[in-house]
Amino acid sequence: MVITASGEKLGPVDVKRIDVTLDGVRINSSYNGATVSRLYGTALVGFAGLAGVAGAPGLTVSADGPGLVKISADLGVVSATATARVTRAGPGRIRITVVSTGGIPASLLGSLRDITLPLPALPMGMTIRGVSITGQGVLVRITARNVSFGG
Repeated sequence: MVITASGEKLGPVDVKRIDVTLDGVRINSSYNGATVSRLYGTALVGFAGLAGVAGAPGLTVSADGPGLVKISADLGVVSATATARVTRAGPGRIRITVVSTGGIPASLLGSLRDITLPLPALPMGMTIRGVSITGQGVLVRITARNVSFGG
């Protein structure tokens, strides 16, 4: 069984799309709940959602290689670019760490300088298995085992 959703929030970030596959779905004898042997999938956090976490106008985020994002600041007369690494920071968190400010004042980067984003809204015991950078955003790989839901 495959479930797809879009426009959701996971903690402080907007998620563009979630795709989840459920294996081994067993409905209980009352037909009001089920257990899933294995759940796995991805959540795509768009770059605009990451830029919004900083709360500073004029920042954009884009792909900059494996595990890296480019943070660009347009200050009107001047523009500058920083590079940040995006990693898994435990079962329910991702971390963004600036590795090069590239001329952007640290104060403008706000919380994007070094931030761990908790994703407390991961449903049904899902955990983050890894993250990667795509042309559309940060792809978060999620998984869970022996998940019960319903009655």
